[in-house]
Amino acid sequence: MSVKKAKTFAIVISAAFVIAAVFFVTSIISLSNKGSSKASASFDSISTQINQSAETNQILSASYLQEVKDIVSKADLLDAITLTKDSLVFFAWPADSHLLSVDVNSNMVISTSSPMIKIFTKTINTGNSGTLTISCAMQTLFKKDIFSKAAVSFLIVLAGTIVSLVLLIVQTFQSKHNSPVDTKAEETADELETETDSFPDDSSEDDFAEDESDAVEDSEEITEENPEILEDESTEEHTVEEDTLDSEETHETESIEEQEEEESFEPVLSESEDPMGLFSPKTGFGWESYLETRLDAELVRAASNEQDIALFMLVVKEIDRHPKALRALCDLILSFFQYRDLVFEYGKDGFTGIAVNLNINQAMIASEQLYARIQALLKDYNLDLTVGIGISTRSLRLLPGSRLLAEAKEAVEKAVEETEIPIVAFRVNHEKYRQYLQEATESISVPENVD
Repeated sequence: MSVKKAKTFAIVISAAFVIAAVFFVTSIISLSNKGSSKASASFDSISTQINQSAETNQILSASYLQEVKDIVSKADLLDAITLTKDSLVFFAWPADSHLLSVDVNSNMVISTSSPMIKIFTKTINTGNSGTLTISCAMQTLFKKDIFSKAAVSFLIVLAGTIVSLVLLIVQTFQSKHNSPVDTKAEETADELETETDSFPDDSSEDDFAEDESDAVEDSEEITEENPEILEDESTEEHTVEEDTLDSEETHETESIEEQEEEESFEPVLSESEDPMGLFSPKTGFGWESYLETRLDAELVRAASNEQDIALFMLVVKEIDRHPKALRALCDLILSFFQYRDLVFEYGKDGFTGIAVNLNINQAMIASEQLYARIQALLKDYNLDLTVGIGISTRSLRLLPGSRLLAEAKEAVEKAVEETEIPIVAFRVNHEKYRQYLQEATESISVPENVD
C-alpha cells in the first residue's frame, strides 16, 4: 500500500470512530431531553389525579390512600413518591425504594444523584384540608436505551478495527513475499519523492522582480553568497587508467582484499544501456562536449516559457583519485538533479548541472542542501578535498549557452580560491544589461537600399 492510500485509509477509519462517538453522545442527550419532557407530563397527570381524589375523599382516609396507591402504581416513569400535609409526610411509595431516606425531622424524603432520574415537586391547595405537597422521582432515561445506542457505536468501532487488522495482515503478508527487485524499486521511488524538494518550482514574475532588486551594479560582477558551501566531484579517465595498470602489475603480490580496494572505478552506465555513447561510461553523465548544445536548447525552451534556468558548476579537487567516493558522489549528484541528461562532466574534476525553472535565490537555497550532503559523504570516506561551486542564471536575458558557461566558470574559479565560503553566484544588473543591449543594437550599421 502506498503512503497516500495508507493516509486516506487512516483518515477514513478515524472519521468512523469519531462518528461513532458523536452518535452515541448526541443520542443519549436527545433521549434524555425527550425523557424529561415525558417525565414532566407524567408528573402533571399524577398530581392532577391525586388532587381530584382529595376533592372526593378525605385526606388521610383509607379510601384516599388506597386510591392514591392505585394511581402511582400505574405510572410507568415513577420511581418514588411522597405526599406531605402540613410539613408531615403521610404517604411514601414504595417503602423499600433506595431513593427514600429519613431526614432530621424523621420524615421520608426523596434524594438521588443519578442523571437518569429527575425530582419534581408541586404544592396543591386543597381548601379546608390545607395544603398538599407532592414530590415525585421520575425516570428520564432507561438503561435499555443507553445499551441500544452503545451497541450501535460499538459495532461501528468493531467493524473499523476488524478492517484495519485484516488490512494490516494482508499488507504484512505481501511485504514478506515481495521480490528484492520490487523492494528496491519502491525504495528508489521513495528516494526520488524525498529529493523532489531539492528544486522548488516557482516561475512567477515576483521572483524575477526580486532578482532585479538584488542585482549588483556591474552586469558581469561576481558576488560571493553565504548560505552554505556546495561541492562538486568528477573523474578523469587518465587517472583511472593509471590505477588500473597499477592494480594489474601488483596482482601476484597483493591479496584479494587489496586488489578490490585498488580496483579501477566501475562504470555507472554500461555500453549495453547506452549503445549510442551519449553518456560517459565512468560517471553515467553526459560528455562535456555535449554540454553547450544542450544548454542552448534549454535556454531557448526556458525563454519561450518565460522561465528561469540555473547552471551549477561543481568542482572537487582530486576526487578522481578515490574511485569509491567518486561513485558515491555521482549517485548523490544524480539524485539532486534527478535527470541524467541534465548533468555533464566538466574538466578533470568537476560536474555541470542544469536546473530548469530555478532562479538565483532558489538555486542558492538548493545548494545548501547539496553541500551538506556532499560534506557528509566526504566525511564518511575520511576525505578533506577542496570544493568550489559556481552558479549562474538566465535572469530574463536572451543569451547563448557559451555566455552562461563563461559566467559559471568564472564563478567556480573564484569559489575554489575561497577557504571559508566556496560558493560564488553570478548576479545580473538588469538595467546595465538592457543598456548594453541597446548600445550593441545601435552600433550595428544597416546598409542603405540602392535604387
